[in-house]
Amino acid sequence: MNKEEGIYIELEVEFSSAHSLPYNYSKKCSNTHGHNYTARVRFRYTIPDRVKYIDKHILEDIIKKVLDSKYDHKDINRTVFGNNKLPSTAENIATQLYEDINTELQNTEYKNYIELIQIELNEVKDFTVIYKIK
Repeated sequence: MNKEEGIYIELEVEFSSAHSLPYNYSKKCSNTHGHNYTARVRFRYTIPDRVKYIDKHILEDIIKKVLDSKYDHKDINRTVFGNNKLPSTAENIATQLYEDINTELQNTEYKNYIELIQIELNEVKDFTVIYKIK
């Protein structure tokens, strides 16, 4: 099976977070403020002979666990970016969300045939950031 083959599953989730950016980004955004984010999380999976479907609730539970622990109704400057110096831009949020969901996925029995391939994040209605693996 080539890298493009498989079944693609996309789930859309919403979460609310507060953050602020360093002063040199934008005066307005340097104040703590919040967003209602929409994330589209895309997976690819190959179907082993013994598995004919994937229960979407399994993937939803993985995403929910990550969002509830670090993102939803949290100050992500502290809960997501507290130990590093990255600013909480939409680009960095999408990248870190990918890392966090993928880490959680790797702790499941599905890690060998489900692959997280893309995070599409809307911070505001007309601004979308896409983090996609090759």
